[in-house]
Amino acid sequence: MKQGIDAVLALTDRKERFAALLALLEPGDIVVDCGANIGSVAARFAARGCVMHCFEPDPLAFGMLKDRLADNASVTLHNKAVWTEAGTAKLFFHETRDEASVERTQSSSLLADKINVDGSGGHDVELVDFPAFLRALPAPAAVLKIDIEGAEGELLKEILDQNLEDRFSVCLVETHERKVPSSREPMKHVRNVIAERKLNHIFLDWK
Repeated sequence: MKQGIDAVLALTDRKERFAALLALLEPGDIVVDCGANIGSVAARFAARGCVMHCFEPDPLAFGMLKDRLADNASVTLHNKAVWTEAGTAKLFFHETRDEASVERTQSSSLLADKINVDGSGGHDVELVDFPAFLRALPAPAAVLKIDIEGAEGELLKEILDQNLEDRFSVCLVETHERKVPSSREPMKHVRNVIAERKLNHIFLDWK
């Protein structure tokens, strides 16, 4: 990423910040999109020539993501969920979802207590040890986007507890405390750590 990141970090309007961040990216910059869904945001990063890793566990959303970006040689698609350790887990779908409800795929969550998902049953998904993934990148990511429907609390807590905040230049996060009660305590910890360490490159206002 070229010079100018400090000016981007100083912007308080999230839309202005995102536009400035996009303009700053150069071909070859690493961008990691956790919760890529159907690729609406990922496509904008890919258009800048970024080396991308897109994680999307929902099978319906991943199919559309694949149709959209699979032909881009700079994009690696992972039909997996990011988490604090490797393994398998249940992905819970929106309570009114059907196979035509692409919009509902945005609600899919690893957390059964999310207010708009059907917490029974669930779809088996593979989990990626995301802290290990961050460490293994050939260089720090220019951008880390996290929009994972409540699981961001535990994931960010683990990232910060492992002192991995230097493995990305900017982190854009959507939080879900209102919809996911179990995410409130880890997000409280995350906010405290961000304040204590004065981490001005982690933004909890992605949406």
